[in-house]
Amino acid sequence: MKARLTLTACAVLLASSVALAQEASEAVMPEMPPPAPENEWLQQFVGEWDVTMHCQMEGMPEMNSVGVQKVRSLGGYWVLSEIQSEIMGSPWTGLQTLGYDQSKGKYIGTWVDSSNGFMWRYEGELNEAGDALVLMTEGPYPMKDGEMTPTRETLRFESDDRMVYTSEVQGDDGSWTEGMRAVGKRVE
Repeated sequence: MKARLTLTACAVLLASSVALAQEASEAVMPEMPPPAPENEWLQQFVGEWDVTMHCQMEGMPEMNSVGVQKVRSLGGYWVLSEIQSEIMGSPWTGLQTLGYDQSKGKYIGTWVDSSNGFMWRYEGELNEAGDALVLMTEGPYPMKDGEMTPTRETLRFESDDRMVYTSEVQGDDGSWTEGMRAVGKRVE
C-alpha cells in the first residue's frame, strides 16, 4: 500500500512537472510575426529564370553571357537566388539573399560569387512606382584598382515574367554609369 501511494505521488509529480515545463516553454517562446507586405513583394522573384547578361566597363571589351537563375523562398521572409553562368569561358556562380528588415524599414541583402572573395551588403527600398527594388552598396571597382565605390543596383519587374537588373557605379563627379544589365525571363 505504501509503495502504491509513493508510486502514485511520483506519477502526479512527474505529470505536473511536465505540464509546468510545457507551460513555461510556451510562455518563453513568443509567437513569430508573419512576413510583412515588404517580404511578400520579394516573393515574385521565386521561380526559375533564363538570364541574358551584358557587361560594359570603361576600358574593357563588352562581355555577354547567358545563365539560369533559380530563386526560392525561405519562410516567406527571404528569397535565396543562385545563378549559374559562364563568364569569359569559365563557369561562374552567384548567390544572393534578399529580405526586409522591419526594424530598419529597409530591404537588405547580400551577394557573393565565384569570381572574387568580396561580400556585397545591400540596403534599399522600392521606387515610387513600387515596381523596382533599388539597393545601395559599396564595393571594389576593378576600373579603379579595387577602390571601394558606391554602387546602385536596381531590380525592376516589367511584368510577372520579365525582370531587368542594372548595376551602376558612381563616378567621382557624383554621376551614375551603368556597367551591367541582365534581363530575366521566367521559365517556371
